[in-house]
Amino acid sequence: MPKLTGADINVSGCSFTAEADTAGEVLRRMVEHLRSEHDIQLPDPETILGWDEDETQLDRGARLALRRMRERLGLTKKGLDEPKMDPIQVPPIES
Repeated sequence: MPKLTGADINVSGCSFTAEADTAGEVLRRMVEHLRSEHDIQLPDPETILGWDEDETQLDRGARLALRRMRERLGLTKKGLDEPKMDPIQVPPIES
């Protein structure tokens, strides 16, 4: 069962724990808590899960909380789970 605490995302003095059957529900509960109790303005959970937000519009604390939540919950951007790498170019061996 996914779980996320205030300490997991380094929110000073926060003892809140969000626990649910899905990472999306844990995220929703944590976002609601951070908004109401810590005045951290985050996008809606659906926006966060869809990777549709513009992080440059968030203040530093919100950006850090957002990144830590995604990391702790194992949320990755679809299609970008693995970095794409160019093949290694090896020069031919001269004899």
